[in-house]
Amino acid sequence: VAAGLTAILVSIGSVGLPGQVSFFVSIAPICIAMGVPLELLPILLAVEVIPDIFRTLGNVTADLAVTRIVQGGD
Repeated sequence: VAAGLTAILVSIGSVGLPGQVSFFVSIAPICIAMGVPLELLPILLAVEVIPDIFRTLGNVTADLAVTRIVQGGD
């Protein structure tokens, strides 16, 4: 419960930058609340790059699709 509440607060307060920039700032408080050792964070950062690429690709594709829909089909 503490980790969930911490995750909610961190996600509301974190900046919208790529995952690598804000990874430690956003994940460290959650790990501390769960009792997970912080020494594992660099390993998680190395693995997190791949899902981050696909999240970014999905966000950009959705933005382009909505822009095209709003623009109308000329």
